[in-house]
Amino acid sequence: MILAGLLATGAVLLRVYLPGTPDTGDGVFHYLFARYAPEHPRLLLDLWAKPLFTFLGIPFAQLGAWGMTLLNALLFLATCWPLMRMTEARSPGTAWAVPLLMLAPMYLEVTVGGMTEVLFGALTAWVLLLILTERWRSAAAVASLLPFTRPEWVGFLPFLVLWFIWCGALRALPWLALGTVMMSVIGGLVKQDLLWLLKEHPYQHTIDFYGRGSFWHYVVHARDIAGAPLLVLAAIGLCALAISLGRRSEKRHRNLFTLCLAAAPVFAITFIHSWIWWRGTNGSFGLLRVMATVLPFLVLVAVDGSAPVLRSLSLRIRGLVLLLFGLLTTVEAYHRVDLPVVRSVPELVMDDAAAFLRADDRERRRIALAQPYLAFALQRDPFDSTRTPTFWRLHHKRTDLGLAEGDLICWDSRMGPHEGGVELERLLFEPGFTLLRGWSRQEPEHFYAGGQPFEVYVFERRSRGWRTQVDTLIDLDRWEVLPPLMRDALNACSRPPMRCLQGEYPLALDHLLPKDDAVLKEMHIEGDVGLGEGASAHLVYTETDADGNKLRYHQVDLGNGPFHTTLRIPHREEGVRDQLYWWIPGGGWLELRKLLITVHARS
Repeated sequence: MILAGLLATGAVLLRVYLPGTPDTGDGVFHYLFARYAPEHPRLLLDLWAKPLFTFLGIPFAQLGAWGMTLLNALLFLATCWPLMRMTEARSPGTAWAVPLLMLAPMYLEVTVGGMTEVLFGALTAWVLLLILTERWRSAAAVASLLPFTRPEWVGFLPFLVLWFIWCGALRALPWLALGTVMMSVIGGLVKQDLLWLLKEHPYQHTIDFYGRGSFWHYVVHARDIAGAPLLVLAAIGLCALAISLGRRSEKRHRNLFTLCLAAAPVFAITFIHSWIWWRGTNGSFGLLRVMATVLPFLVLVAVDGSAPVLRSLSLRIRGLVLLLFGLLTTVEAYHRVDLPVVRSVPELVMDDAAAFLRADDRERRRIALAQPYLAFALQRDPFDSTRTPTFWRLHHKRTDLGLAEGDLICWDSRMGPHEGGVELERLLFEPGFTLLRGWSRQEPEHFYAGGQPFEVYVFERRSRGWRTQVDTLIDLDRWEVLPPLMRDALNACSRPPMRCLQGEYPLALDHLLPKDDAVLKEMHIEGDVGLGEGASAHLVYTETDADGNKLRYHQVDLGNGPFHTTLRIPHREEGVRDQLYWWIPGGGWLELRKLLITVHARS
């Protein structure tokens, strides 16, 4: 437990000293639920936020966002203790490997991020220990809380019920309904509906924009979830358990217990998540972190199941083997865990927006938003609609969205049009909204054709018109006013007709956009090109800051014929350099039949 305590302390320190926020979405939202639950007790009945996690997190959230990591660190200890008790009873001298193996990549990530998966693992570990010590009613009572921690209970409770029946513990089965009965009654009194648990289930609907993926998604990413050492040791343990069932021994009941209540839930939960992600149903987003719920099961299978193999070794060799696997797991977690050693692009952009909203007394105004991180950065209560209404509380059928004159609305490209249901075009072209400021930056992993930047725009609800000025930057039909660099590139072409570009990077135009005080510019690029057979070409727009960091990458793949693209470019800081260049892989040529670049500047 001292080892587990040191690892738990390390997780808390990691969260405190990380420059970035581990999870700017769900992690921050869970913190906000726990932080403001005392002011809004109804939040304790929100099934998406997981009522038990919200309740336990209340005192920790008052410390700040890092308090949720402290809660998870304690839950990590609460998970290790029963697992160590079970493994030590089976194979003395192996218990200390449990906390090391628990440092699987995804488990460390959700622990530091303040996510709910850790609570589910802690409860299931205690259920297994209580069953092993034949405290049936206590086990059933604890298991009854699982539906209010994570939806993965559906992959565990059926095996639990079958085990109770097989062991003749029928009198304890009614206790599995304890949590549901209590929550139904409490919620029924508040909501005046005893069936509220069925009606408000957060995962009963399909969310189309979440998409769908391969059925083998989680299997392919198994190493990113559990790490290779834990997977190898779990495979050894699983094989040993399966082989042992063919031999009658005093350990047969214990082996069957591990297979039915630890190994089987791993396969069941993996299958369920794989199925709904493949089908694109039940609000699945293909997140790897949901599989952190199976890792305590997997650790038990790894250590407990491999006990027959380990017992054949001397105590010293056994310890060395487990130490090796534990250290390898730690190294694997270090290399594979996805923690923000630097602040992410969305976090940087939203911090800039929050700084703007805090200036000039804007923070005193009513601000509508969809991003939980913006509420977190502004230290606002997103459940107080009198000051911070969320997008899903707006009146979407009204042109003014139900906002009063002077109210602000902060739109972001990640949640605004999807969960929030408000498209940017609606705010841009509605006369009742005035654009105050915008920010746009692209994540490096989205530097490819079709990749979109992360955008945030702040609007004010006021009936003041806006003005758009159109400026033509390049018109190929007006040869005399083309930039000299472009005329030289076109003249240098050795093939007829004269209007062609030749070479891998035949033309790059810097500082194309005029410098002015426009709040937003839209650059429209349209043209017509001709390519040789089998040739390809691309038109690329980039933005780079004064330090040489790339902020934006917009690529248009060209084919024979006309093309058109539009770029939305909010007001930029000093020192940002834009560049528009042509890219012809292999150094071929293209005929430039038409090119027109215009800018629509809004002020």
